[in-house]
Amino acid sequence: MKCPHCDGSISVLAKEANQFGKQPSRCSHCEQPVRIALSFKIAALLFVPAVFLALVLQSVFVGYGLSGSLAMGLVTGVLVLLSLRLKPA
Repeated sequence: MKCPHCDGSISVLAKEANQFGKQPSRCSHCEQPVRIALSFKIAALLFVPAVFLALVLQSVFVGYGLSGSLAMGLVTGVLVLLSLRLKPA
């Protein structure tokens, strides 16, 4: 993810991006406050490919004896992770 202030790169798993509490998260490069938000535009663009991928994976998972719901859960988790963006706090 890119900082909205300085365009510095921040990992999704970085400590700065995942601070919960009263103090806002801060960019490690410019120390400006940022927050993580879900981009509904990106989620909407990825929705149709995600459904198609879930259906394909469901048939593969069922072929191996796993639950088909596991495929939908994995694809939904990846969709949410890809839709996360940093916004100014």
